[in-house]
Amino acid sequence: MADDFEQGGSKLYASLSRSLADDPLVAEIVGPDVRWEAPLRLFGGVHYLELSGMVEHPWAKLRGVLEANRDWLARFVAEQPVQTNEVQRCWGLLPGFLTVADGRRLDLIELGPSGGLNLFWDSYFYRYGDETWGDPAGGSSSPAVPRVARPRRFSRSRWRSTAASASTGGPWT
Repeated sequence: MADDFEQGGSKLYASLSRSLADDPLVAEIVGPDVRWEAPLRLFGGVHYLELSGMVEHPWAKLRGVLEANRDWLARFVAEQPVQTNEVQRCWGLLPGFLTVADGRRLDLIELGPSGGLNLFWDSYFYRYGDETWGDPAGGSSSPAVPRVARPRRFSRSRWRSTAASASTGGPWT
Protein backbone atom coordinates (compact mmCIF):
# COMPACT_ATOMS: atom_id res chain seq x y z
CA MET A 1 0.00 0.00 0.00
CA ALA A 2 2.91 2.37 0.69
CA ASP A 3 3.95 2.16 -2.97
CA ASP A 4 0.38 2.98 -4.03
CA PHE A 5 0.39 6.05 -1.79
CA GLU A 6 3.75 7.13 -3.20
CA GLN A 7 2.63 6.70 -6.82
CA GLY A 8 -0.58 8.57 -6.00
CA GLY A 9 1.40 11.54 -4.74
CA SER A 10 1.06 11.11 -0.97
CA LYS A 11 4.58 10.94 0.38
CA LEU A 12 3.27 11.40 3.93
CA TYR A 13 0.96 8.37 3.78
CA ALA A 14 3.66 6.33 2.01
CA SER A 15 6.18 7.11 4.72
CA LEU A 16 3.70 6.47 7.53
CA SER A 17 2.60 3.17 5.95
CA ARG A 18 6.18 1.96 5.75
CA SER A 19 6.97 2.97 9.32
CA LEU A 20 3.83 1.32 10.73
CA ALA A 21 3.68 -1.78 8.53
CA ASP A 22 4.81 -4.23 11.21
CA ASP A 23 3.65 -2.31 14.28
CA PRO A 24 1.69 -4.55 16.71
CA LEU A 25 -0.37 -1.57 17.91
CA VAL A 26 -1.54 -0.91 14.36
CA ALA A 27 -2.38 -4.61 13.97
CA GLU A 28 -4.45 -4.38 17.15
CA ILE A 29 -6.30 -1.27 15.94
CA VAL A 30 -6.93 -2.58 12.42
CA GLY A 31 -7.96 -6.05 13.58
CA PRO A 32 -7.44 -9.51 12.10
CA ASP A 33 -9.29 -8.98 8.80
CA VAL A 34 -6.97 -6.48 7.11
CA ARG A 35 -8.45 -5.21 3.87
CA TRP A 36 -6.89 -2.95 1.25
CA GLU A 37 -8.41 0.20 2.73
CA ALA A 38 -7.20 -0.35 6.31
CA PRO A 39 -4.41 2.26 6.07
CA LEU A 40 -6.84 4.79 4.57
CA ARG A 41 -9.31 4.16 7.37
CA LEU A 42 -6.61 4.46 10.04
CA PHE A 43 -5.15 7.66 8.60
CA GLY A 44 -8.68 8.98 8.04
CA GLY A 45 -9.41 8.39 11.71
CA VAL A 46 -6.26 10.26 12.75
CA HIS A 47 -7.17 13.09 10.39
CA TYR A 48 -10.67 13.19 11.90
CA LEU A 49 -9.14 13.51 15.37
CA GLU A 50 -7.12 16.47 14.11
CA LEU A 51 -9.99 18.20 12.31
CA SER A 52 -12.31 17.78 15.29
CA GLY A 53 -9.74 19.43 17.56
CA MET A 54 -9.26 16.32 19.67
CA VAL A 55 -5.56 16.12 18.70
CA GLU A 56 -3.24 18.84 17.44
CA HIS A 57 -0.53 18.03 14.88
CA PRO A 58 -0.96 14.24 15.10
CA TRP A 59 1.44 13.24 12.33
CA ALA A 60 4.59 14.28 14.19
CA LYS A 61 3.55 12.23 17.22
CA LEU A 62 1.57 9.49 15.49
CA ARG A 63 2.58 6.56 17.70
CA GLY A 64 1.40 8.42 20.82
CA VAL A 65 -1.86 9.40 19.09
CA LEU A 66 -2.47 5.75 18.17
CA GLU A 67 -1.82 4.63 21.74
CA ALA A 68 -3.98 7.33 23.34
CA ASN A 69 -6.89 6.79 20.93
CA ARG A 70 -6.58 3.06 20.30
CA ASP A 71 -10.21 2.11 21.12
CA TRP A 72 -11.73 5.04 19.24
CA LEU A 73 -9.53 4.39 16.19
CA ALA A 74 -10.38 0.67 16.25
CA ARG A 75 -14.09 1.55 16.06
CA PHE A 76 -13.44 4.14 13.35
CA VAL A 77 -11.44 1.68 11.24
CA ALA A 78 -14.10 -1.02 11.67
CA GLU A 79 -17.13 1.18 11.00
CA GLN A 80 -16.29 4.09 8.71
CA PRO A 81 -16.40 3.66 4.94
CA VAL A 82 -13.62 4.97 2.72
CA GLN A 83 -14.36 7.92 0.47
CA THR A 84 -11.44 9.05 -1.65
CA ASN A 85 -11.19 12.04 -3.95
CA GLU A 86 -9.10 10.71 -6.78
CA VAL A 87 -8.85 12.08 -10.25
CA GLN A 88 -8.64 8.46 -11.38
CA ARG A 89 -12.44 8.46 -11.29
CA CYS A 90 -12.38 10.58 -14.42
CA TRP A 91 -10.72 7.73 -16.28
CA GLY A 92 -14.04 5.90 -16.18
CA LEU A 93 -16.03 9.02 -17.03
CA LEU A 94 -14.04 10.21 -20.07
CA PRO A 95 -15.45 7.67 -22.56
CA GLY A 96 -18.97 8.58 -21.47
CA PHE A 97 -18.30 12.31 -21.69
CA LEU A 98 -16.83 11.95 -25.17
CA THR A 99 -19.67 9.72 -26.35
CA VAL A 100 -22.42 11.94 -24.96
CA ALA A 101 -20.82 15.12 -26.30
CA ASP A 102 -20.28 13.69 -29.78
CA GLY A 103 -19.05 17.09 -31.01
CA ARG A 104 -21.65 19.07 -29.08
CA ARG A 105 -21.23 21.24 -26.01
CA LEU A 106 -21.16 19.26 -22.77
CA ASP A 107 -22.47 20.95 -19.63
CA LEU A 108 -21.24 19.22 -16.51
CA ILE A 109 -22.64 19.81 -13.04
CA GLU A 110 -20.95 17.99 -10.20
CA LEU A 111 -22.82 17.23 -7.01
CA GLY A 112 -21.19 15.17 -4.34
CA PRO A 113 -18.03 14.47 -2.43
CA SER A 114 -15.27 14.67 -5.03
CA GLY A 115 -14.47 18.30 -4.29
CA GLY A 116 -14.77 19.42 -7.89
CA LEU A 117 -12.01 17.11 -9.16
CA ASN A 118 -14.24 15.68 -11.87
CA LEU A 119 -14.78 19.17 -13.26
CA PHE A 120 -11.18 19.23 -14.43
CA TRP A 121 -11.51 16.00 -16.40
CA ASP A 122 -10.28 17.68 -19.58
CA SER A 123 -6.99 18.73 -17.97
CA TYR A 124 -5.88 15.17 -17.08
CA PHE A 125 -3.95 12.70 -19.19
CA TYR A 126 -5.57 9.34 -19.98
CA ARG A 127 -4.24 6.07 -21.34
CA TYR A 128 -6.48 3.30 -22.65
CA GLY A 129 -4.22 0.55 -23.92
CA ASP A 130 -2.27 2.15 -26.77
CA GLU A 131 -4.69 5.09 -27.01
CA THR A 132 -4.08 8.34 -25.12
CA TRP A 133 -6.07 11.51 -24.62
CA GLY A 134 -5.20 14.85 -23.05
CA ASP A 135 -2.08 16.69 -22.04
CA PRO A 136 0.68 14.44 -20.62
CA ALA A 137 1.74 17.33 -18.36
CA GLY A 138 -1.73 17.39 -16.79
CA GLY A 139 -1.14 14.45 -14.50
CA SER A 140 -2.37 10.95 -15.08
CA SER A 141 -5.72 9.60 -14.04
CA SER A 142 -5.18 6.40 -15.98
CA PRO A 143 -5.02 3.05 -14.25
CA ALA A 144 -2.33 0.73 -15.52
CA VAL A 145 -4.89 -1.75 -16.80
CA PRO A 146 -5.90 -1.05 -20.41
CA ARG A 147 -9.64 -1.00 -21.00
CA VAL A 148 -11.42 0.51 -24.00
CA ALA A 149 -10.33 2.84 -26.76
CA ARG A 150 -11.53 6.42 -26.45
CA PRO A 151 -14.23 7.75 -28.76
CA ARG A 152 -12.61 9.55 -31.69
CA ARG A 153 -14.87 12.59 -32.14
CA PHE A 154 -14.85 15.39 -29.62
CA SER A 155 -14.40 19.15 -29.70
CA ARG A 156 -12.61 20.14 -26.49
CA SER A 157 -13.57 23.76 -26.98
CA ARG A 158 -17.28 23.14 -26.61
CA TRP A 159 -17.82 22.23 -22.99
CA ARG A 160 -18.58 23.98 -19.75
CA SER A 161 -18.47 22.67 -16.22
CA THR A 162 -20.13 23.90 -13.07
CA ALA A 163 -20.10 22.55 -9.55
CA ALA A 164 -22.83 23.11 -7.04
CA SER A 165 -21.40 23.08 -3.57
CA ALA A 166 -23.61 22.68 -0.54
CA SER A 167 -20.97 24.34 1.61
CA THR A 168 -20.86 27.54 -0.44
CA GLY A 169 -24.49 27.50 -1.43
CA GLY A 170 -23.88 28.18 -5.09
CA PRO A 171 -22.14 27.31 -8.34
CA TRP A 172 -18.45 27.83 -8.98
CA THR A 173 -16.11 26.96 -11.83
